[in-house]
Amino acid sequence: TTEELLQCLAATQSPDASTRHQAEAQFNSFSLQHGFGVALLEILLSSAVDEQLRQLAAVLCRQFIHVHWTRQKAGFIEPEVQEEHKQTMRSQLVAALSLEQSKLRTAVSMAVASVAKEDFPDRWQELIPHLMGMLQAGQPHVVHGAMRCLVLVSEEITDNQVPHVITSLFPHLFTVFTAEGVHSKHVRARACTVMYKCIKLMSLLGDASDSEAVSLRLLETSVPPWLECFAQTISGPLPPDDAGELCMRIEMVRILTVLIEVYPRLLSSCMAEIIRALWQALATTVEVYEHLVVHGAGPVELDIDPADDVDGDRISVDALAWELMECVREAVSCQRARKIVRAELRPLAFAQIRFMQVTTEQLEAWAADVNAYIAHEDEGSFETSVRILAAEVVSEMCESFEEEGWNAVLAAVMCHLEGAEQERLAGRETWWLRREASMFAVTAICADVDALDGLGHIFSPSRFIREVVLPDAAADKPPVLRGRALHCISAFASQ
Repeated sequence: TTEELLQCLAATQSPDASTRHQAEAQFNSFSLQHGFGVALLEILLSSAVDEQLRQLAAVLCRQFIHVHWTRQKAGFIEPEVQEEHKQTMRSQLVAALSLEQSKLRTAVSMAVASVAKEDFPDRWQELIPHLMGMLQAGQPHVVHGAMRCLVLVSEEITDNQVPHVITSLFPHLFTVFTAEGVHSKHVRARACTVMYKCIKLMSLLGDASDSEAVSLRLLETSVPPWLECFAQTISGPLPPDDAGELCMRIEMVRILTVLIEVYPRLLSSCMAEIIRALWQALATTVEVYEHLVVHGAGPVELDIDPADDVDGDRISVDALAWELMECVREAVSCQRARKIVRAELRPLAFAQIRFMQVTTEQLEAWAADVNAYIAHEDEGSFETSVRILAAEVVSEMCESFEEEGWNAVLAAVMCHLEGAEQERLAGRETWWLRREASMFAVTAICADVDALDGLGHIFSPSRFIREVVLPDAAADKPPVLRGRALHCISAFASQ
């Protein structure tokens, strides 16, 4: 009975080892009886039961589903859940998504996702309509439960389920995403997360997926309205203390990155608009990034209310800058965007070098441990950061656009060197950051020896070393600037 199972669960938490072992043996025996999953969910749904035991019941229910739900699943253990109990459990699970406790909702969402992977859509057609009804309920915890569940379900679906998700879910998600006065930015961001996970799954499987062609045809009609909203949002002013806004922009940029990289033809009707929006997003983000992250004028990460269910993601301007670097790198190498990118090479290079400045957090870490500096700056290491990604972007610019790319990057370097000198004369302590970033950019694009041999009319390494690098190797310069100068000298000497 449910009461006996509840007593058994309580005993599994006993500090007495003997009691605990006996309870675990009894629990294993119960799990082989028909109706076990239904009883677990009755405990979960009972407000009279201790919350810790309810959460345990939810976790154990997911484990039970994993091994007993269907014989077709790897790792199946007899007996299979009877069909009548499956129907009851599906109803219990969707009801549990409306529980007020965030931890319980999350545990239930994981169980729903496990069932959906096996039963959706053929044997659980009412799942999406039920979740959509929850989104319209208006109660924050109910809305969060539905969206948290949708995110987890999107992680568990197979490529063959993607077309049905696009058809049945994307229109509802778009309604949620555009309902600014109804849903919070965190909820609207999760609508983007579901979209991203579906498209990412398609991109990873590619031609190996039997349903990719169908999914792409569906996306061709469903994606354009989203893209219009994305362009409008990411090109607007960036409020650095708005965690919900950052969440949305991070997810939007991740979607654009996958589309530009794998499915650029889906952007064919609005590529120019998207690229212009990306450039504007770079311009607004770098201003905030430089102020908060480089100069340390504010918190790097934002405190998030656990009730917003952000899945442990790092929400910060730094995280947004990271995603933008990934997206811009794909845009620079995208043939369909080549003409649009070529027209903006110089401002793009200028922004990338600003992102390459050493941050306050990095300076503190390197001062405490010089090995951290070596690991970060070593080209052969697996370290990465916004700074390193920005360096990869300028390298891609030179590789993709050759002399035009070089001219753009070197022009940006000269502008930053002039700006750094003006800041030095004005007495700003951080004057050297732009100078160090400029040398870092030159080192990055000069890594290819063959490229240097044909660009003597544009760039003279010996002159750059003599006029820029050597003065910064002097003993009175900031340590990181001196280190960059010495690294630069070494890099050119090896060529």
